[in-house]
Amino acid sequence: MLRAYCRLLDRQPLRVKAITGGTLAFTGDATAQYLEYSQAAVVQSVAAAEGAHQGVFPAWYDQRRALAMTSLGTAYQGLANHFLINRLECLFPTALGWRSVINKTLVTQLVLNPLCYLPTFFVWTGAVRGLTLEQLQNKVQREYWSTLNATWLIFTPSNLLVYWLVPVPETSGTITRPTNRVGG
Repeated sequence: MLRAYCRLLDRQPLRVKAITGGTLAFTGDATAQYLEYSQAAVVQSVAAAEGAHQGVFPAWYDQRRALAMTSLGTAYQGLANHFLINRLECLFPTALGWRSVINKTLVTQLVLNPLCYLPTFFVWTGAVRGLTLEQLQNKVQREYWSTLNATWLIFTPSNLLVYWLVPVPETSGTITRPTNRVGG
């Protein structure tokens, strides 16, 4: 299955990355919504309302939130990251070993996440969810720093692993696979 995925990725990288980003965002958000629902103090009242719900989705499922997260995952994680990660590879080639990994992680965490990703996240999801400009400003003021801290906590270790272990395709479409990373 992994080989088939890699073949598709070699042939149609943007399409595959967009679908993968959207699918992961949809799945992650659906899981988060379910966990939020199952841990809520009002589970019984929601369950009672759910019995009267006639739609495809349970009453606790926020379809606009799912659309916001899925579309953002498709556009940003799937498409924009393709270009951003390729640009980082040009600036800090894999051949530099750990220096490349550290530099890519620093740029991602200190520049791209606070200045590109989070503003995009708040504006995009706010627009899709129908927030007014005032509601969006309040949300950003309330949640920006805690969200940035969470991205640093979660994505710094994952960026280190990804930049170390996942090869970046060259412009020719083939994948650069370092032969020896030890001591790199």
